[in-house]
Amino acid sequence: MTAFNETSSSVRANLVSLAGRMDWFRGLRAAVALCTPLVIGDLVGSSVLGWAALGGFEAILADTGGPYRTRLASLATLSFGGAAGLFLGCVAGRSLVWALPVTALFCFFWSYLAALGQPFTSAGLLVQVIYVCGVGAAPVGWQAALGWGLLSSSVASGQPCFHFFSGR
Repeated sequence: MTAFNETSSSVRANLVSLAGRMDWFRGLRAAVALCTPLVIGDLVGSSVLGWAALGGFEAILADTGGPYRTRLASLATLSFGGAAGLFLGCVAGRSLVWALPVTALFCFFWSYLAALGQPFTSAGLLVQVIYVCGVGAAPVGWQAALGWGLLSSSVASGQPCFHFFSGR
């Protein structure tokens, strides 16, 4: 029975130590960036805001920390690449004849850019995920695809911006 008590107190001490090291503000910011567009979209009955939530989610993953210049470069790459990828994926995904070669070329291009290092390393795979989501989306015209891309891009680029100008 004492071995169980020792293990239990050791686990408890590790959890308390872990909770003290967590960046709670960054976690709250991530939850707001992901959930706000989904909740607003559900309240107003618009499923288009799911693209904004996707942009926020991808920005959470791309923001790896470090110097602000590096973070800003990876988030800008994600924003512009994600907007282009979502637009291209929505347009190319309307036909399988176009979707297969465009997907191969797009994914090759972004994988090749990763060889250049940051910011393409952290954002390249996420841009490819956004592209594939665009391919799998419901067929729309190019105007709607452009709007979705810009919406996703604006949330991806705007979500962490207040952190860059917080005066730290």
